[in-house]
Amino acid sequence: MAPLLKIFIQWLPSLQRPSSLTSPSHGEINQVQPSFSKANQQQQQPIVVTQDVRGKAFDIETQQLSSVSWGKDHLDIFGYNEGNLTHKYWDGHQWNPANTMETLGQGLVRPAVAISWGADRLDVFGLNEEGTILHQYWDSTAWKPSHTEFEELGKGCDPAYDIAAGTWGPGHLDIFCRDPDDNQVLHQYYDGQQWSKLDFFGGDVSIGPEVVSWGENHLAVFFLDSEGEVNQRYWDGSQWSNEWVTFTNPKEHHFDTLTVSSWGKDRLDVFAAERTSGLWHLYWDGYQWAEWECLSGPDDEPVDYVGVASW
Repeated sequence: MAPLLKIFIQWLPSLQRPSSLTSPSHGEINQVQPSFSKANQQQQQPIVVTQDVRGKAFDIETQQLSSVSWGKDHLDIFGYNEGNLTHKYWDGHQWNPANTMETLGQGLVRPAVAISWGADRLDVFGLNEEGTILHQYWDSTAWKPSHTEFEELGKGCDPAYDIAAGTWGPGHLDIFCRDPDDNQVLHQYYDGQQWSKLDFFGGDVSIGPEVVSWGENHLAVFFLDSEGEVNQRYWDGSQWSNEWVTFTNPKEHHFDTLTVSSWGKDRLDVFAAERTSGLWHLYWDGYQWAEWECLSGPDDEPVDYVGVASW
């Protein structure tokens, strides 16, 4: 079966779109599923999750939904409600809790991002008002450090913007955020045994950062700079690329939104849009980067937000 990729586009009035390593260790792992970073978007009004079977609304208002799957027939939904992380999950047979969403960690100032590096493992990251990274995880038996608490990791992120998190294999986690003083990327990672300190990673971020894995021991970080151009650094399994590479935009366009994904080993897809010119696509095929291609037609509406998923 040919790889499949689905793009989600939203046409809305202009939205301010905030978003998301010192080297991780690189031991042997048996299997890895590409990680997809959460597409970020501010919601001006709360939205209600609707149940797909009965069409009944869950009895809670929640903002900024995200979802993650950790295996066949398993799906977890996370929301953000008055500083609380809210959660609901599909266990292969039904939604739990039945008609609402449970409250997990407290103290968030922005919506959280959730990722999974294997079956029965979920990691959720957010920020508090001091810019400290908050972490809560499901280890197949319980939420840790507790059902209603986060652990605190690095401090120094800009709490006005979302963070991004990615994984390139079991036990390996990488978090990216913005420095509040100069919009430089900050990075913290877990190597399977302990967390590094939050450290500088360079760049000058306007939109992003976004994170994606395209195979075992491979991770790439992207952002849009003040000129609206795509910038990238990558982990090749042994080291980080020396500097940020800037991709020249087609026809001098100034991109306003960015999302990245992967549908398999050695494949990267970058989607960027300018509100006045539509949606553009750039991809890595394992050997080289293709040229930018425009995916919008001449009569399409301007694009404010793009989300992408592989199935």
